[in-house]
Amino acid sequence: MTKISKSLVEIRISVKDTGIGMNELDVKNLFSSYFKSSDPVSKLMNTRSNGIGLNLCKRIMRGLQGDLEVISQKGKGSTFTLSLKTDVAD
Repeated sequence: MTKISKSLVEIRISVKDTGIGMNELDVKNLFSSYFKSSDPVSKLMNTRSNGIGLNLCKRIMRGLQGDLEVISQKGKGSTFTLSLKTDVAD
């Protein structure tokens, strides 16, 4: 949690994996509607994906004045971070 002002904080939740990671093109397009990776290994793992889940998650977070971000490195894994600003209770 990071204090932004006297009455506002930002909560950040990160989830990190050590999976196959993503290339730069996939990271750039990951939150686009109907995006599916062109990586052959990813295609084998996600045969039932329709490409809308992460787009919807990012839109929901932005609607809540938050965000959803990803940092990934091919062959090393990915870190997804949710951030949300909220008022501090008295």
